[in-house]
Amino acid sequence: MLEQLALPSPPEESSGRVTGSTEADEALDHRMELGLMHEWTAYGSKTFSTAWEFWCYQAPLIALDSRYAMNGLLGLAALHSAKRDPSHWATADGRFLAIRDPLYATQNHQRGLEESWKIGPEIFIGPQKADPTDDADQALLAATRSREMTTISRHYFDRAIDGHRMALANLTVHNIESIYMTSVLVAFNALFLLSETERDSTVQAVDPTLWLQLASGTAVVCERWRELVGEAWVAASGAFYGKPDLSNNEELFKPEHAKSFERLLTYAGGYELLNEEDKETYSKALSYIGLIYTGIQTKSDHPMATCRRLFAMPSKLPLRFTTMAQQGQPRARAMLAHVFACMKLLDDKVLWFKGVAECQIPRIQQDLPQEWKAMLEWPMAVVRGGPSAIGRDVDVGANPSFGAQ
Repeated sequence: MLEQLALPSPPEESSGRVTGSTEADEALDHRMELGLMHEWTAYGSKTFSTAWEFWCYQAPLIALDSRYAMNGLLGLAALHSAKRDPSHWATADGRFLAIRDPLYATQNHQRGLEESWKIGPEIFIGPQKADPTDDADQALLAATRSREMTTISRHYFDRAIDGHRMALANLTVHNIESIYMTSVLVAFNALFLLSETERDSTVQAVDPTLWLQLASGTAVVCERWRELVGEAWVAASGAFYGKPDLSNNEELFKPEHAKSFERLLTYAGGYELLNEEDKETYSKALSYIGLIYTGIQTKSDHPMATCRRLFAMPSKLPLRFTTMAQQGQPRARAMLAHVFACMKLLDDKVLWFKGVAECQIPRIQQDLPQEWKAMLEWPMAVVRGGPSAIGRDVDVGANPSFGAQ
């Protein structure tokens, strides 16, 4: 099964250094990597999973024993840095403020610490009138920094993929943990890059099925891990800590979860012609998506718990779903659009999801056959800032009857 894991080929120049090869550049690399590790442990590791203790404390230790795992971790840290606003440490009240935050004023960060304590937190109480020149400078700073960190992230992930591919060819009990962690980091990167064309029009659009493929591959690696060391050792690693519990398939795939999107399951006459395996795959996919949506709408899941469900989706669903999405099956693609719409409902709380729906849902809608476009009415409405709930405000009409998909 491991030979079926297809990793994207890095560009030829990826083997070069991020900076030059001089001693001064080596020192700069070390400082940059220390900065990225700080970015990861202080911020990035806590932004995408309820299992943040593993990613904050254990993952860096694993990375110290594996350069390709370290490259993946630093690559994701750089991408996190690229996506968030530049920050300034507010010494008076001990917290970070975004430079473009209305509470921030240029004169405040110029004060010495010995003066800040006299003024107290009220210096950060606003809003304050900003100098338009400062606004322009800050916007330029943010854009420049974002491009630089995105470039650094790509270099690290190119290296991570190179090393990961070689490690997969020589998998042992000693490197399986770092291989698994790297496979997860690479899959995260593939998902988070789905928004890049929204931020930079010069970047080539990423096919969303690459994320599905890479994330599905983590399940294969995990199964091999269990074969090598046993369930108890895998559980003890900490990689699967966090809520919600994703091991109860009966709960994950309850048919009633799919009620909100039930028309997606049987829409179009071709459904009756599907074989039983495909019907079961679609049923499980829609139940899982419905569970995610319900958790968002009812607020029964914390945003980080929903993130955990979303990231795990490709590895929890049958591999057949990824295959059907890659083949361009309209039903699978429409379901994927609903996944991205759920991400949009969270993008004010999860920076990784910003721009994903805006980039991917219109592309899916454009590629669907005309008769299937009605099934993307709700995802498209969510992208436009419309209704967040399925209901009368979005009506896709009665099921038409036409040929097999």
